[in-house]
Amino acid sequence: MATLTKEFIRKVKDANNIITVAGKYLTLKNRGRDYWACCPFHHEKTPSFKIDGNEEIFHCFGCHKSGDVITLVMHCENLPYIDAVSLLAKWAGIEMPEQRDDENLKATLRKKARSLEILKLACEFYQANLRSTSGQNARNYLIKRGINNKLIEDFHIGLALDYHSLINLLKGKGFSEAEIVASGVASTNEKGNIWDAMFDKGGERITFAIFNMYNECVGFTGRTLSTDKTLAKYRNTAQTLVYDKSNTMYGIDVVKKTRLNKDLKGIIVVEGNVDVISMHGAGFSNTIATMGTAMTPTHAKNFKRLAGSVYLCYDGDSAGQKAALRALDILEKEGLMVRVVKMPIDTDPDDFLRKNSPGDMQKLLDGAVSATDFRLDKLRETSDLNDNIGKGLYIRESVKILEPLSIPERELYLPKISKTSGVSVESLKTALNDVRPPEIPQNKPVEVAIKGNEKAEIFIVSSVAAKKNYASVFAKSHLDFISNPLYKRLCEKVLDAGESWKKGHIYEEFNDAEQQELERVINFEFDMSESDLETYWNDALGKLKRDYLQAEINRLTIEADSEIDVAGKVEKIKKIMELTKEMKK
Repeated sequence: MATLTKEFIRKVKDANNIITVAGKYLTLKNRGRDYWACCPFHHEKTPSFKIDGNEEIFHCFGCHKSGDVITLVMHCENLPYIDAVSLLAKWAGIEMPEQRDDENLKATLRKKARSLEILKLACEFYQANLRSTSGQNARNYLIKRGINNKLIEDFHIGLALDYHSLINLLKGKGFSEAEIVASGVASTNEKGNIWDAMFDKGGERITFAIFNMYNECVGFTGRTLSTDKTLAKYRNTAQTLVYDKSNTMYGIDVVKKTRLNKDLKGIIVVEGNVDVISMHGAGFSNTIATMGTAMTPTHAKNFKRLAGSVYLCYDGDSAGQKAALRALDILEKEGLMVRVVKMPIDTDPDDFLRKNSPGDMQKLLDGAVSATDFRLDKLRETSDLNDNIGKGLYIRESVKILEPLSIPERELYLPKISKTSGVSVESLKTALNDVRPPEIPQNKPVEVAIKGNEKAEIFIVSSVAAKKNYASVFAKSHLDFISNPLYKRLCEKVLDAGESWKKGHIYEEFNDAEQQELERVINFEFDMSESDLETYWNDALGKLKRDYLQAEINRLTIEADSEIDVAGKVEKIKKIMELTKEMKK
């Protein structure tokens, strides 16, 4: 892995203001010197997420997550530490240190960088083709489908015109055939012949560029303009170092840009590229596709980074509805609130919008049902309710669907099951009572008993870390008064750093476990007036000093009692007298 020194980490952090970075993900509201937002890590309506630009830290008073700008990017982008640092470095134009230890990793990173460069050039090439005279037919087709010039630009739509023009361009830029094939933009056969992967014998294909979370082109989907039924309607980039279909979302780059300008009430998830574009064209700028119908945990994590709720707007055919059912568990496991849009049978969002208005689509979204309602509806549709055996199976499966819910939530759905099955709500309740009720997490704060001297120590260390004016008297001679070794190290770091110290430096100087232990210090609330705080400081520091001196006196007394050497005993007694005198000051 890269050798990331403290100096390099500090350089990256200094170049990325935490307020600016937080603004990429959140809608911030300024209150005094701090900024507040709804927490990106848990669902809430009232902002409890505070960003302190001066100290370079954030803290959520709801879920209690804390951190610096690197931690924020790790959470928001779902990245490991080194990748978050790399992304911040990239934003700031800072080059990452060489990967010194792992030659294979260095080679992989070079290959990825070359592939991304090839894909960027291919994207620009296809876009130029579409704008050219030769692209008129494709442009007419897109306009006929309701895809205007703005959508063409926003979604980087292009055109593959022939087998070799792109290949020749890339070779002219110094890329080898092996690199071009490895990037996914070219195909090859056993004879070694190479051609544009988005073109085929049937003629030109419209290209839809696929971008990742970091606004990098990673692949393409090509849609044939040929009427030849023997040709595949769509052609997709194969799996590569930079493109993994199971983790990729079409339109994520456009949605992230939208999110910078307005809050997203939820993410609309559809199946196809054209569905995404049509939805955006109709004003639904929070729409993403999962490159097919297979939902993965990575998709769910990425959705959670954008919004707290998801509208599944899959096709109205059997495959789409089954895919929606499979997706529910994955999305709910990530803590997302899920609603399912009931599309007309055998209709996808693009089809619907070509025949109906955006207002009609909004009505479908407004009528979206909860995940539980959708499960119950699908169970009803597939159950044989003509006899008691079928009804019994329906009741049994319905109870399983309600099992994970809280008791109040179950009450909401019992009348629906009763109406379908003809069994009373009371009988259904009895059936549910036979199922062990789910454990509802109690989000009550844990009361921790803090001893007097520990409480004083936390206050002293918190004041030093926050650089309170009254704490400026704290010196290295006071470090002996701090009994907690971790707190003592923190105070040493603050004293050594002087005026350059910021609380955010804790995330550079201490490991994860230590950071967690220091959170009560980082987020300490000074809820008294400055004069009261200063009084409490003097009392607390005096207490720690007396406790330390008394402990030293006790230790020396024991040692003096067992001391055989007369001179040594006298020396210890003198020290005890000095410490006793010091205690009385």
